[in-house]
Amino acid sequence: MHQKFFSQIAKLYHRELSLAFPNAPSKEIHWHLHLAVSSMLGALAQHRRLRDFTEGVCSEEEVGEMINRLIRFVTHGFINGINSSPTE
Repeated sequence: MHQKFFSQIAKLYHRELSLAFPNAPSKEIHWHLHLAVSSMLGALAQHRRLRDFTEGVCSEEEVGEMINRLIRFVTHGFINGINSSPTE
């Protein structure tokens, strides 16, 4: 199912990320793209448990805030991970 629905978009993202990070090995881009997508899917799938997980400090109604934080988190993680990855 993943191959059928996501392979073309994954290839597109990989190509664009390869242009943005020309010195990054293809394998690292694949790994970091996988981790970025997994982080986003996990956060979106689990956001209804946020209030319980944070003992009321954060709320699942704060969707816009969650999305903004998620974008910053994944972006920084991707960039820092790529820049600190060993070269092939």
